[in-house]
Amino acid sequence: MNTTTRSPLVESCKSFLRAFLIAVAFGLLAGATLSSVGHATAAPVAAVDNGSGWQGQSITCAGRIRQQAQRIAKLYLQIGMGLEVGHARQQMSRAEQQIDDDIAELKQHPLDAKAGEALARVTQSWTDFQGDFTAPFSSNSKSRVFDSADALSRHTGKLAATFERSGDAPAASLLDLSLRQNMLVQRLARLYLMAYAGDTSAGLQVDIEQARREFSAALDELARTRSNSEASRRALELTQMQWIFFERAIENVGSPRDSNPRHVATTSEQILELLDEVSAQYARG
Repeated sequence: MNTTTRSPLVESCKSFLRAFLIAVAFGLLAGATLSSVGHATAAPVAAVDNGSGWQGQSITCAGRIRQQAQRIAKLYLQIGMGLEVGHARQQMSRAEQQIDDDIAELKQHPLDAKAGEALARVTQSWTDFQGDFTAPFSSNSKSRVFDSADALSRHTGKLAATFERSGDAPAASLLDLSLRQNMLVQRLARLYLMAYAGDTSAGLQVDIEQARREFSAALDELARTRSNSEASRRALELTQMQWIFFERAIENVGSPRDSNPRHVATTSEQILELLDEVSAQYARG
């Protein structure tokens, strides 16, 4: 008898059990975190004794600006779609304050010429962005908000790169990668909402697939990192569980049964909280 042959019934039961366990885990996590969604504050960055404290702070500040730019664009679209408007406005106000705080933090420290120029571009880009997302929602203003969010993310990515090159490359790279993941998931949520609202353009589908692949690959890379602490591993495991449902919603954006914009908006916030915890762990060294 060939003992490696499995009956379809056995395989079906195993698949159901896996899905059930994941759903249970997701339910438990949601119950633990839903009350804090929208009230999350940036995880504090602890200074370390090896001289890399400011580098970790600077990369974290830049990374948070980058992710909050995409988050604001997502929340702007939520408001325009009438999706939990009051809650989205509160989240946007906190995201705006976070960017102000991070830019102010970066300005308090001496920077070399290249970093100083990059920060000046970030600051100007942020001023332009504020003028766009505070405007009443319309098709034209929506396009400007998305363009401005992407521009601010690009400028801040270049600023983060100058900080990353100035110190411990492996540790700095890992920190920047974890922060970039949060930017990607916020951008993915925004792209998903655009598709859910009826944008069927080929360019949008390409952007979604590219961001989805990049996020999935980088999340696997972070999960395999040997230097992860126990807290980092736990947070990444929970992130992977959330990502299963987020990714499924993206893949089924046209199916009302398998894709819910409120779930996507909520899950993107839960992933943000978890990855902020991971980034704080990396920043501590």
